[in-house]
Amino acid sequence: MYQIAICDDVKEYSEELKGTLLSTGLKESEVEFFDFSSGEAFLTHLKNEKATFDLVFMDMQMDGISGFEAAMAFRQQNPDAVLVFCSGTEAPTERTFEASPFRYLLKSYNRDKMRYELMPILEEMKKRKKDITIVAKYNSMNIVLSIKDILYVEKRKRGCRIYLRKSCKSYNPNFEITTEKHLDDLLEQLRERGFAKPHSSYMVNLEHLKLNQIKEGRVWLEDEIEISITRLKEKEFKSEFTKYIGSKY
Repeated sequence: MYQIAICDDVKEYSEELKGTLLSTGLKESEVEFFDFSSGEAFLTHLKNEKATFDLVFMDMQMDGISGFEAAMAFRQQNPDAVLVFCSGTEAPTERTFEASPFRYLLKSYNRDKMRYELMPILEEMKKRKKDITIVAKYNSMNIVLSIKDILYVEKRKRGCRIYLRKSCKSYNPNFEITTEKHLDDLLEQLRERGFAKPHSSYMVNLEHLKLNQIKEGRVWLEDEIEISITRLKEKEFKSEFTKYIGSKY
């Protein structure tokens, strides 16, 4: 069952969006919709119900708490959900991307255009719901990691070490998580999932790369992690990141 939240102060738009979503082939029996007419109502539900959603459509312009403020609060509780900003006039800004939206939709889209834009959004929702995992080791024990929790991977003499983001449930500063797979083999496996190499010894998860933080021979990741980027890799890495951002926005 997919849980989809629509936070918009115009009821007619919410109903139209639900109808368009169902017209893409999404079945009523496999989805549960949640409607919120304000950012306050949305955040109250999150607080009281400890809710998790697979997909959220957030109106950028609402009275009271703005869509951006609601989205940022939502991200603290649901870092992996697909978030989509919707607006009639407001254009995305650099600050908007801090909430890690997957897409930005204009309310002026006609039904055919909206259906076309919704297809990759639903595909991403289903992909994240399914999730992708890899098997690694901790103290000779096998553990299963979700790739969305990986910040970066470091090459070792024998295999690699995997570093997780602090916000994930598996994070423990005392863990040293390793894999016997070579870095290039991992990259081949995960390249299509948003991983790239800024350096011959590292592979990073582009999802956790800070926007506009590729400069002066460095890239900055979530949790203030700093990774070197070599001149030989810089052009290719920036191209990979641009392609990744383009696929999202």
